Amino acid sequence: MSEHTIRKHAPLLDWRGGGWVLAASGVVVLALLGWAFSGVFLGTPRVGDGRHPESYGFDLDLSPSLAPHLAASGNPRDFLRPLDGPELLRASEVPAYNESHRMRAVVPSDQVVGIVLGSEARAWPVPLLNVHELVHDTVGGIPVCVTWSPLTRSAVILDRRIDGRERHFALSGLLLAGNLLFYDTTEVPSRSLWSQLAFGPVSGPAQAAGERFDPLPGVALCSWESWSATHPESTVALAPNSDKKMIKDTSYARWYAQRALPPGVTSSDPMGWKAPILAYRRTGVGASPWLVAPLPAGTGTAGFAREVPATLGHDLDAMVGVSGALIPGDTGAWQTIPSCAGCWDVFHPVASQSVR
Repeated sequence: MSEHTIRKHAPLLDWRGGGWVLAASGVVVLALLGWAFSGVFLGTPRVGDGRHPESYGFDLDLSPSLAPHLAASGNPRDFLRPLDGPELLRASEVPAYNESHRMRAVVPSDQVVGIVLGSEARAWPVPLLNVHELVHDTVGGIPVCVTWSPLTRSAVILDRRIDGRERHFALSGLLLAGNLLFYDTTEVPSRSLWSQLAFGPVSGPAQAAGERFDPLPGVALCSWESWSATHPESTVALAPNSDKKMIKDTSYARWYAQRALPPGVTSSDPMGWKAPILAYRRTGVGASPWLVAPLPAGTGTAGFAREVPATLGHDLDAMVGVSGALIPGDTGAWQTIPSCAGCWDVFHPVASQSVR
């Protein structure tokens, strides 16, 4: 049989002879490729290049004292999502939960940020805060936002009802002296930058309008062991299942042990800049200066004080126990903000007084 004959009688792949299978396979492959690249072509583009603050889309009309401390975090806007309305667990239920779940809710040595509002006590584990930095919750009937800045170890809780409007915040991707900057998603367009330690907006229309918040009193940063012993009726926020791997992979322990500083921050004494402090003052006297006390740096993770606040003197003995957890009493009389020395001094260089 000649080569010509073979070619003449070789079966051809037509539609009925199986061509439809190839065509269908091609359609499936194209659909999968379209799905895989849909985020690139159809998704919301990231805002902020990680290096230049002007690429983030915010007004940058900061005051001359703060503007030099502005820097991009290396991440785009919204690089972490706020946690809204977390699931809660009673302190008495934590041991049973930990026994029955592979990833524990909270362990005794975990640090938590805690507060008591009205008759309700609530704690948010720091490992959870590390992967959100903002948590919108309701405690004692008050809509709150828990703000956590891991690079400066700063915790501030605010009432989200500001100037008669309930706010919702998100991460800007920018830092001010290494500290958290966020924005109000209810502002359209969102041009204003809000600062955790300036207690309000530092740029944009909200700053021009004079908007501010007053930090809620009685914030504690201490171990879960201390908090739950002092507040056995407390609830604790649970991490969503989707967070668990990120929580496991995220730790700032090495950060506190090293001399590295946040983007845009310079200091001849990095460890002194990172030194833990507690700022505190009586509520209702906003014009009075903040008092600042250094905290021991020996017992906590990577040298950071494990128990904050700690007993500082006779004026705080009524509200702070030797364990570091806020105890029942006149906790509403004191605003307490844990932070690091160098960052706090940028925002409150004159108003603060040192307690030795």
